[in-house]
Amino acid sequence: MKKLLVLLMVALLAMSFAGCTPEAVPDEPDTPDTPATTVSKVTMVTDTGGINDESFNQSAWEGLQSLMDKYPDVTFDYILSVNEADYAPNMCAAVENGSSIRPWLQDFTAMPDAKFGIIDVNWLSGDNLMQYSFKEHESTLLAGIVAGYATKSNKVAFIGGMSGDLIKKFEVGFRAGVKLVNPDATIDVAYTESWSDVQKGKELASAFYDQGIDVIYHASGQCGLGVFQAATERGTGPEGFWAIGTDRDQHPLAPDNILTSVMKQVGGVMATYTEDFINGTFDGGSVKSLGLAEGAVGLVPSSVDTIPADIKDAVFAKIDEVTEQILNGDLVVPSTEAEFEAWTP
Repeated sequence: MKKLLVLLMVALLAMSFAGCTPEAVPDEPDTPDTPATTVSKVTMVTDTGGINDESFNQSAWEGLQSLMDKYPDVTFDYILSVNEADYAPNMCAAVENGSSIRPWLQDFTAMPDAKFGIIDVNWLSGDNLMQYSFKEHESTLLAGIVAGYATKSNKVAFIGGMSGDLIKKFEVGFRAGVKLVNPDATIDVAYTESWSDVQKGKELASAFYDQGIDVIYHASGQCGLGVFQAATERGTGPEGFWAIGTDRDQHPLAPDNILTSVMKQVGGVMATYTEDFINGTFDGGSVKSLGLAEGAVGLVPSSVDTIPADIKDAVFAKIDEVTEQILNGDLVVPSTEAEFEAWTP
């Protein structure tokens, strides 16, 4: 199961494919302060976490919102996906009601005159498609370092959303980071099999905390809100009940309990490739993978204020060391279970 966020970038003036009739777009004079463009609409299709998930979708939508003032003649919109079966029909609806493509979005060639950008996917094909993925395992390794230093019980855990190759990268990178600095720590793993089940996230986190686990990293979309609720209800206490956020700075959601958050520049990527398309530089057929070297992943800047003072110096010294090793190729972070099994820190 793969987590999908699809941005459909539709130049309605150019659309012509079976079953669809392009809308008439009136000519409007350019204004001196507005970049000239023939693009009339950009639509984002969300995953199932909701637009206000305080995570992936929200970051993506904020990236598009950042373009609204600059391109007032372009309409920016989104379509919510309630479940996975909505992805394909929502894509069709974003282009024009009544069109159809194959399930699982495997055939973008069915809409050759529409342009598509997709995040967290790198296995599709099509000259009308740009794909962006992230090296999340590089940044979750840094989160694992934080957890490995912060745990007092030597018990930490990972809670993922929908199981699959994408979130496995988050999990494996985190486990590698813990192992790197605290080989005696145990690491429990569970999945909500959802991006939106807040209660399931809370139940899993509560069970982990009850077992003596004191640091939980989540990569589970809106389910992470439940993880934070479980941590907050226990308070901080002398031992601490810690959580680690994902995709954006989630510290404000549980200020006394969040150690750090793993940053992923979803909004920045959305804004960049959307603006490229609007300006006529759409890089169709490209597949790009972004990591620490591109500044696309990492820990949020607020980490300097949220990581406890008694471990802060050691944590950041290790993070600086490991980051340099990753950038110069001396450390290759595992991203699959097989790579982790064979990995030696």
